[in-house]
Amino acid sequence: MDQLTNRTSKLYNKVKSQLGKYSYLQSEIKKEKLHLTGNLDVGYGLQNSFEIKIIVDDNYPNKIPEVHETAGRVPSIMDRHYMSDGTGCCLVMPHRYSEFFKPLMTFEDFIDLLVVPFFKNQIYYEINGRFATGYRHG
Repeated sequence: MDQLTNRTSKLYNKVKSQLGKYSYLQSEIKKEKLHLTGNLDVGYGLQNSFEIKIIVDDNYPNKIPEVHETAGRVPSIMDRHYMSDGTGCCLVMPHRYSEFFKPLMTFEDFIDLLVVPFFKNQIYYEINGRFATGYRHG
């Protein structure tokens, strides 16, 4: 783990204390950002779980954390809401983030309200060739 600055240490402790049922995610500080990695079960069993990495910087909760699917299951294309520029999953339009996630909500809420539904929608797309909910980039 990198040397922790005071801000990074506070972020690390805040997020780690708010993971709730996701406390199994492995955590590491890299370049003053908290990296959480692990297998996310979206409620449909192991065949429908995703290897993920969440990157949180000290602008959280005012800035949405980066979420990446790391096993290559979700194609890196805009119409699958996975940005080809390396910024990860497009969970919500940035200007609408505050509608979904309020600053007093926990990090567990962030995962429940934005990350899990994103990946459930990816499963729906795999089965049906379209999203159950959401918007088109293209």
